[in-house]
Amino acid sequence: MTWTISPYIKGRQLRYRNEEDRLTALKAVKAFHRQARRIHLPLYAKDILLVDRMKKRLDRFAMTAGIFREFGYGELFHEIYQTGAGLLKLAANFPWNQRDSLAKRQGLWIHGDVASHNFIVNKKAVLIDFDLLSSAPQLYDYIQLGQRFLPFISWDLRELMKYDMVPEADLDIWLIMMALPSDVMREWLIVSDKSNSLIDAHLQQMREEWDMRKIFLRNVKTVLQSK
Repeated sequence: MTWTISPYIKGRQLRYRNEEDRLTALKAVKAFHRQARRIHLPLYAKDILLVDRMKKRLDRFAMTAGIFREFGYGELFHEIYQTGAGLLKLAANFPWNQRDSLAKRQGLWIHGDVASHNFIVNKKAVLIDFDLLSSAPQLYDYIQLGQRFLPFISWDLRELMKYDMVPEADLDIWLIMMALPSDVMREWLIVSDKSNSLIDAHLQQMREEWDMRKIFLRNVKTVLQSK
């Protein structure tokens, strides 16, 4: 294990419901990425590719199909699973291995968990909690950051595009990963072994939010087909 000592920083965490905080987070991540390069650790273990992690999550999600049916949400499960499987099939065409190898040769690093509570802001914003730090394509952080912004911009594709997170060359795969309901599956896997009342409430909310996400998905497909 590696231990670090860092200076105490007084401040507050960011809140992605606020536009200013979303912009602050993006600026902080970009600043981190500019610094987190040309750093080589020869004994650093190889990470699991992002697309492989998403496939494992989809497989775990598939194992909960019976719970959806038990609560009367079998159709919702089918829609989410089919959407996830289809998008992962598209994502498989991206050269993940090559990009991962290139990132390691260049000594690029990602934070790995750009949730709002992992920023402290005072006069400027800084990242904390580097337990998921890894040498990987910095695209990964922008995939996660965009996914975390989406609920707070009502899954509006035009609003999301305004943040200009990735270069044109990465736009297609970024949009595919934005549409992938990996966050839905992640949150569900946390709740699925809880009490029936919590499960039912979560499924009701999931159903309501999924209708908005389907509009976002259609818009993403339109953009991808027009390119």
